Parts: sequence; structure tokens; C-alpha cells
Amino acid sequence: RYHHGLSSHPFLVEELLPWLRNEYKIRTAPGRTIAAGSSLGGLAAAYAALSNPESIGRVLSQSGSFWWGQTDAEPEWLTAEFTSKPRVDAKLYLDVGLMETKDGNLSQLATNRRLRDVLRKKGYDVSYVEFNGTHAFPCWRAGFADALMALLVE
Repeated sequence: RYHHGLSSHPFLVEELLPWLRNEYKIRTAPGRTIAAGSSLGGLAAAYAALSNPESIGRVLSQSGSFWWGQTDAEPEWLTAEFTSKPRVDAKLYLDVGLMETKDGNLSQLATNRRLRDVLRKKGYDVSYVEFNGTHAFPCWRAGFADALMALLVE
């Protein structure tokens, strides 16, 4: 299935997870299964959990591109999806750099803050961190271990 150019991730839940469970004898509950990504990968990870909560119960999004929409007239598509759909059993970790700004309302920083607010209003368990950095791998690498701890430590 496709919606706005993003698949609902049948590969993740119908192929990759079953292969991992078979090949490595992994038996992981959704609450211990993390979809992770940076930039558009962060958006895709959040969408994977929203679409497949029976398989993916944790999201690690670093500098998620939540400004994204199919058209310029429809920005922040995933934030609207989280707003309109019933809450799913998912725990999320979002981080974004304080320097990820640009003119207007569609900066990485502003759109991550808006998604954070929507998630909290809907009752999601969400950790949110703003780091002093830009949209870059060294920044994401620096926060990755803390993100995993926030998602997996009860």
C-alpha cells in the first residue's frame, strides 16, 4: 500500500522481521522492536510504527523530516496523520538540532516541535531532545546511544 509516496512498510513487517526471527532466532515483542532513521528515515520510522503497531512499538527519529508532504499545499503530512488517527501503542524518541532552521514554518526544528506537541497531546510516551548542532551524521551519532537507552530502559 502506498500513501503520499511512503509505503506502509510491508517489507519491514512481512519480509525483514520474519527473516530476522527465522535466521537469528530473534523473538522480539513490538515494545522491543525499534524503527530508526534520520531525516526522511526518521519520518519513515514514525510512519512504520503508526502503520504497524503490532510489529513496531518503538521509534528513534533523529532530525526527522516532518515538514514533508506530497505537495507544497500539504506539508507536515505525518503530523496530520498522528493527529487524526487513533493513538497506537508506540514509544517515540525525537531529536533535532537547534541549527536546523530556515525561513518560514517548515524548519526541521519547528516541525519536530509541532510533532512532539501533537504526540504529547495524544498521550504518547515521547522523549524529545534538542541538540546544539546541524542536520549531520556526527550530530546523530553523538546522540544515538542515549536515544536507545531512552527507548529500551523501563
